[in-house]
Amino acid sequence: MDAGVTIDGSGFRRYETIDLVFALRATTPVLTTVQADDAGSFSATIPTLSSIRKVKTNAKTINETPVITLRAEGSDGSLASVPVRVATASPPPAGPAPSASASLTGGTVVNEGQITVHAAGFRGGEGITFIIQTGTTADGIPQFSPLQSGVATGGGTLEKKMSIRTGAGLFTLKAIGATGTEATSAVTVTAK
Repeated sequence: MDAGVTIDGSGFRRYETIDLVFALRATTPVLTTVQADDAGSFSATIPTLSSIRKVKTNAKTINETPVITLRAEGSDGSLASVPVRVATASPPPAGPAPSASASLTGGTVVNEGQITVHAAGFRGGEGITFIIQTGTTADGIPQFSPLQSGVATGGGTLEKKMSIRTGAGLFTLKAIGATGTEATSAVTVTAK
């Protein structure tokens, strides 16, 4: 509703006047009126749907209807329609792309002991969460437990000391950055 839309159409009569409408249950708010060109085509750009009074008046119905019919009604009887979905709000802009070259050190630690890990390749000031794989479900979906979190230096590195309480075995340690950057490493946990 807060974004614009461009609607293109063809197959109308030359210079035919066309109303673009949302076909709702009780009403058909007109989005705009355009005129076809000499080939029977048109293109209409609407800056924001919510700026149209009849759309704003029917916003509740529009937002609650999963699929709406957008109709192009020609003054000479031509008709076209297409199903549309109207989003309440635009999605947030995409953030920066995650780093493709992050790394993480692992190592060996005694169960219930502490290990110091080093992460690199993250964005400066990026929040980093460390998790460790503790098993898998019957369907093979990895299960993780949170360990620690921290913030990368201006150079994108972080040194973190953390306690490991998993029991003995080989585990996957994962560092996940707030912007989507990820790094993994193996951690061997030995019995006390």
